[in-house]
Amino acid sequence: MLGLMGRVWAASVMLLAGCYPATELQRPRVVKAGELQVALGLRVQEPPRWLHFDPVEPAPELGVRVGVARGVDVGLRLASGLEVGTKVQLFDDPELALAIAPAAAWSGDHDSPYTDESGPAHDADVLMLRLPIFAGWRAGKHVEIWGAPSVDVGTYVDDLDDARSGGSSVALLRCALGIDLKVSSWLTLQPQIAMFAPLIKHTLTDPYTDSGDRVRLSQGDNRFAFALNFFFDTGDD
Repeated sequence: MLGLMGRVWAASVMLLAGCYPATELQRPRVVKAGELQVALGLRVQEPPRWLHFDPVEPAPELGVRVGVARGVDVGLRLASGLEVGTKVQLFDDPELALAIAPAAAWSGDHDSPYTDESGPAHDADVLMLRLPIFAGWRAGKHVEIWGAPSVDVGTYVDDLDDARSGGSSVALLRCALGIDLKVSSWLTLQPQIAMFAPLIKHTLTDPYTDSGDRVRLSQGDNRFAFALNFFFDTGDD
């Protein structure tokens, strides 16, 4: 039992650590009322330019969505933090789909620029409101191409206000592009690419350098991300 609890704890830490996710872990059409959708994803995100190393470590993601009414679902996502949201279908026909998916997210952005001999000294966590708008087009019976631009706004939750220029507000412009490939009635494969750019840029004074060099926080650079998601549905679409 202790071994199982340890593995569950380790998996939770992996899902909650990392960078603010630029990608999406959902599809352009809502989950039908009374049905369940489970998503597993693997995201690779470009590291901030100020890092002294350039690792690209895959980040696992887990998502669950439930249809609660006609044209409305709710979802939970574990991806470098916790995201809770809903999706409302604005337009849906056999070829075209349009939906809005507001969500609230906490992200543990643990790629801190502040390091000392013992490792990272600070984390730059953020609380965000995400507002992606999904537009999808079915290019074939088993293929759907979609895009999802979004404006994300929020605030940093840390102890770095004295060192940061630009205040604690965060605003990002994101855009995700993906293809949904329906493998069977219950499995859909989704490769995806995404980019985000800061609408508000911040710099930090590094207290661990003699010169007090100013370095950019992770949200201060344009960054790209790639994801491969797997969706498991209980209903037949």
